[in-house]
Amino acid sequence: MVHRFVIIASGWNCEGYVKPCIDSILNQTYPNWEAAIISDGSTDVTNDEIGNWVCGLNIPNTIMGTHYMDNEGAARKRFEAIHVHSVSPEDIIVFLGLDDELLPNALERIAQEYDNGKLCTYGNWIDNHGYMCPPDSLDFPDEIHATRDYRKVKFRSTAPNTFKRKLFDRMSENDFKVNGEWIKATTESPMMFAALEMSGKDRIGVIKGPIYLYNKRGNDNARNRMPVGYQDMVYKEIVSRPKFDLLP
Repeated sequence: MVHRFVIIASGWNCEGYVKPCIDSILNQTYPNWEAAIISDGSTDVTNDEIGNWVCGLNIPNTIMGTHYMDNEGAARKRFEAIHVHSVSPEDIIVFLGLDDELLPNALERIAQEYDNGKLCTYGNWIDNHGYMCPPDSLDFPDEIHATRDYRKVKFRSTAPNTFKRKLFDRMSENDFKVNGEWIKATTESPMMFAALEMSGKDRIGVIKGPIYLYNKRGNDNARNRMPVGYQDMVYKEIVSRPKFDLLP
């Protein structure tokens, strides 16, 4: 079976990471993909780097670059990009940080899960210091699968997060907002909690070998630019929401 991947790579102030991120997409051993490279209101030279590297590729309709003046967070940019770039409910959406990289076999390994009937996947990563999540820590307990109470287990569905477009289509804009505003931290959580709930144990793919490079950026980490406590507030709100029904 041939799958179509839509890679959404977004970030803020990722200068120096743009080319490695784009190269990691170009180096995929699985060929059938489209990628959106998005700068979310960056104030450094990220926008210039996207323009230079994407324009230099000369492969239109396969990899496209966009930059925004506002900084409303990854949730909104991903939401909009999926609507623009995905054309089928069977598309597989892949979230990628603009300062991270996919390892060369990532899409091929993810495709194997979808060949086996999965509706969403999460994987394992290795960071730029050589650390990766212990593989045995990635599984949900059987009692969580039985009740689909995935929201009770914090940060289990690690990068890279992927899901079929038809799961996304069951959600609304409000699912990605808290108090009427687009969320700007833990932005994968609402999508992945919903995807896990709609999929259930037998249709969730867990990839335990590392297929994603997570670049830790120290105290200047753009991922942590929100006020102290904001992430916890968002997570608490998302965890309290009703679960989605299982997809037939």
